[in-house]
Amino acid sequence: MPYFERKLWQKQIDKITEVDTEIVDDNVDMEKIALSILSTEAGPQHALGGRFRCRKLVQPGESGVIVLSIAANDDGGPVTLDLSPGDLQSRSGCAISANLIQLKPAQLTIPPGGSQRLEVHVQIPHSTKPGVYSGRVTGNNPDSVIFIVEYEVNQNS
Repeated sequence: MPYFERKLWQKQIDKITEVDTEIVDDNVDMEKIALSILSTEAGPQHALGGRFRCRKLVQPGESGVIVLSIAANDDGGPVTLDLSPGDLQSRSGCAISANLIQLKPAQLTIPPGGSQRLEVHVQIPHSTKPGVYSGRVTGNNPDSVIFIVEYEVNQNS
């Protein structure tokens, strides 16, 4: 049973904004730069609202799973998503490689008005430092569907 079910929230990006490539100040906010770059990625994108967080604290050497139910809108045909994970990053700069993340299934086909179960499994390496690790899962169909997953790694007791 999924932890929760979210209906697909979609917002089409109608216009890609131009980025000013000239930096006039050395004290530029890096977060603003990153958001500007992400907002100009090519192709229409749809976002699932919120972050999806693993309900349990995960210890180094263990695995954690997030179970989602992804739903399609009633209008239109079936939606097929080819899913791929990105690296998980902590605020301190530590990372968990995407090759330690397994999506079950890696491809979803959702009928109009229907939903499909998705499990996002991550194997936490023994050397992982405590913290909250987050990253993107992207689905292509040919538009991009992006959602954020988070896992909190706790210190071994």
